[in-house]
Amino acid sequence: SYRGIRFGFDGLDSDAYKVFLFWPLSVPFTLGLTYPYVTKRQREFFVGDSRYGRSLFGLELPTGRVYKLYILAGVAMLAWFALVGATFMSAIAQLTTAEDSDVVPGLSVFAGIGLLYLGVGAVVVFVRTSFENMVWNHTLLDQHRFESRLRAGRMLWLYASNIVLLVLTLGLFVPWARVRMAQY
Repeated sequence: SYRGIRFGFDGLDSDAYKVFLFWPLSVPFTLGLTYPYVTKRQREFFVGDSRYGRSLFGLELPTGRVYKLYILAGVAMLAWFALVGATFMSAIAQLTTAEDSDVVPGLSVFAGIGLLYLGVGAVVVFVRTSFENMVWNHTLLDQHRFESRLRAGRMLWLYASNIVLLVLTLGLFVPWARVRMAQY
């Protein structure tokens, strides 16, 4: 509850099964083409069947914009994988041309792995941030609108700095990391 008024959820079990069980089963059979639609429908179900007191939430995401977001992310991932693949190929080429059989690929392999994690992380943060902005900017509570202006760069900084601080404190930073994310 908030200010003495309770939140509620009126979704039906049958609708939940459709959205969270049956629709996701279509993703592998369509080679992932239905994934953006499934995420859209899941969020619309979760938000659209929620209420605050007697006031109903509403959400209708534009399908085209959701697909555009995921297509851009897919293209970015393909480009990033090509870059990382080129880095690994460079490491393999160094191995095959080296005269000393004890040569270890070293920096090229570590650079490739680091680039892979960096790229995947950046794309995931971009998609999550953009999708959350889209969801909140299309959510209604009766006639009231919400506005979200999260920035992907700021979110990437929060995630990266939280990871570094979690490693440095051996996981003791978890509560502060969650508070930092919630505050933003």
